[in-house]
Amino acid sequence: MIYITLLPLTMSYSSQSKYLTVKEVSDILKLSVLTIYKYIRERQLEVIRFGGHYRIDKISLDRFINEHKILENNDYSLVTNNKNNL
Repeated sequence: MIYITLLPLTMSYSSQSKYLTVKEVSDILKLSVLTIYKYIRERQLEVIRFGGHYRIDKISLDRFINEHKILENNDYSLVTNNKNNL
């Protein structure tokens, strides 16, 4: 008798693959796929295109995340103050 073990097809950010799909990036960032496509369209997120499919290099994703970090308390307080003014 032969036993075959099936591995899950889901990929995580710690995966060995150097490139991520738009769906994987949306799962990592907890954003919608449409938001990721918006960042791609606005050239905020660097991608590689293979045929009709986009792939995001992990280095590009790390750069994107670092560019969106709020480093100073003043920056964060401006965001929260704007929400309070609505």
